[in-house]
Amino acid sequence: MWRLNEFNLSHKSHTVVHLAVHLPQQQPIVYQDGQKAQAIERAALRKTTLTSWFELNKSDPSAHNISYSDIPQYYMFDKSTTNWKKRQRGGQNVIGRLPVVSILDIERYCLRMLLLRKSGAISFDDILTVNGLRCITFQQACQEYGLLRGDQQWHDALNDTAQFQSPRVAHAVRNDLWLWRSGGCSRFMGATSSFTL
Repeated sequence: MWRLNEFNLSHKSHTVVHLAVHLPQQQPIVYQDGQKAQAIERAALRKTTLTSWFELNKSDPSAHNISYSDIPQYYMFDKSTTNWKKRQRGGQNVIGRLPVVSILDIERYCLRMLLLRKSGAISFDDILTVNGLRCITFQQACQEYGLLRGDQQWHDALNDTAQFQSPRVAHAVRNDLWLWRSGGCSRFMGATSSFTL
């Protein structure tokens, strides 16, 4: 009856742009059996939203003050050319979404934290550079910026998991963190015993 009377079944208010978070040369690729080599060659030439953001920051000075998560408000990603193009109008209802990354994948987790805070990066090396010194890992860069103080990142990861995952997944992540961190931080283990869903 709703469709016959042309009532809207759903409303669209915002556009969500999914942004890639991957380590250097580790962007995901899709291929069919027997075509792995060709897919790898194509992936090496094809830019992701992240690598295209680096290119945008190299070529457009007005993008330097915009973080990766905010770039879709001002630029649109053209999938055919894999480039960011300046929006002509209407970016206020656009949201950039970085995927949730497990803290067990610590390098991607730290890269995601850096992408949320650092604007104007022109390469992965630029993200790894803190106060003129190039860090070896994204985790080290986060430590240099003071983003990994004490056990706060572990509590944040558990809170994110509790908010966005099912109870079963949240408990599995909590148990994995306990096993992973059991050697180094008894305070963390005690604090997570009060973890609630």
